[in-house]
Amino acid sequence: MKRLVTHSGSFHMDDISAYAILMIYFEMRGETYEIIRSRDLEIINTGDIVFDVGSEYDPTKNRYDHHQPNKAGARENGIEYSSIGLIWKHFGMEICRDDQKVWSAFDKKIVSAIDAIDNGITLSHPARDDVHELVVSNLLYMYRPTWKEDPNLADLNFQFVADHMKQYIMRYLSVIHDIVEGERKVRECFEKSDNKSIIELDQQYPWYDVLIPLDEPRVVIYPRTDSTWAARCVPSKEEFFHTRVIFPSEWGGLKDESLSKVSGVPNVVFCHVNGFIAVAKTLEGARSLALAAIPNTKIM
Repeated sequence: MKRLVTHSGSFHMDDISAYAILMIYFEMRGETYEIIRSRDLEIINTGDIVFDVGSEYDPTKNRYDHHQPNKAGARENGIEYSSIGLIWKHFGMEICRDDQKVWSAFDKKIVSAIDAIDNGITLSHPARDDVHELVVSNLLYMYRPTWKEDPNLADLNFQFVADHMKQYIMRYLSVIHDIVEGERKVRECFEKSDNKSIIELDQQYPWYDVLIPLDEPRVVIYPRTDSTWAARCVPSKEEFFHTRVIFPSEWGGLKDESLSKVSGVPNVVFCHVNGFIAVAKTLEGARSLALAAIPNTKIM
């Protein structure tokens, strides 16, 4: 059984999340583990993996603290590592099944943000003084014992919160896996397309981050969950709500037969009043709608 050691007392997002990652790591491997929360150096020295305590960063010894005077290094953007960043750096790739894109996406969206906050970097400022921002960390910290409660509850609640954080991380990784796989399919569709202005997808893949940086795409066609087909104008690189092309203004807000009469396309469903998306009942209908949008070029 692996002996995992972190500090006792109040818990924070970095040590909770680091432990959650290690839980996933060892459970994927079918290995057992136990968590010990202590600041006693003799106990710390017995740990197989020690994180966020011990005043040492040495991956060859499985020591992952960042509180020592020389700290534990920083990212290229200057954000110093906390315990989650160190644990993710050394254990996260196996959790991601060696998929660099998944590892990087989770590192960027979750891990680096926790690293930043734990090292005193403010990532956002409230828009108003009378309403506090609702963030995950505030919900988790509700399980710290209050002054009226037994301080020993901290260990029990630490495990409770870590179990929930583990589920959150596993779900987030699952979502990222699907996004990365979907974006790969979008790139394949783009590369196979003879007409780079109109990109046709066979599923509703996440296409924004793939196609918006490219110069050629104007309209994306994809199936919707209600068995209809959408023709969606691609946003410009500079402004998401400005599209590169737009459907004819006289289509805006029309539906069904009214839209068919004006557009000349049968079996249509609607065109958004702002002209950035139109929907048809068939793939052929969506193709016809897309072709109608191409001449109406807007700013890139």
